[in-house]
Amino acid sequence: MTDWRIIQGDSAEALQELEDCSADMVATDVPYGILFMGKEWDGDAPLVHIFTQCLRVLKSGAAFVTTMSTRLDRLWR
Repeated sequence: MTDWRIIQGDSAEALQELEDCSADMVATDVPYGILFMGKEWDGDAPLVHIFTQCLRVLKSGAAFVTTMSTRLDRLWR
């Protein structure tokens, strides 16, 4: 039987706890950066940092799943 675990938390923080090339999959729902309903937690997100950490922890050939808002285009301009 294969051992596995699910880590739930703020991806900007949780990914820092993982070793390089240690994850078979990363699934994250990053903040959309649109201040949904005025909520601060959905403000500007450190997306470059989060995605860099995802690449660091993923094994070669691993899966990466994320969600995005159609409004994210403003963050990349």
